[in-house]
Amino acid sequence: MKLSKAIEIIEVRTRTRPLLGSHEIYGALQLSIEALRECKKAREGDPALDGELLPGETPEDEGE
Repeated sequence: MKLSKAIEIIEVRTRTRPLLGSHEIYGALQLSIEALRECKKAREGDPALDGELLPGETPEDEGE
């Protein structure tokens, strides 16, 4: 599966059908989408983040 297709599927699925359980899953899915986008950009020659956090990501030393 192509990264762009995976991103599309996750975005459409979370918009069209509510997920059961913890609302934290939405944050986790959004973070996974951002990570996939960064992988895609890196493969296209755009440098990856250099120690920067992804949108929606919190530093590891903060509460989980």
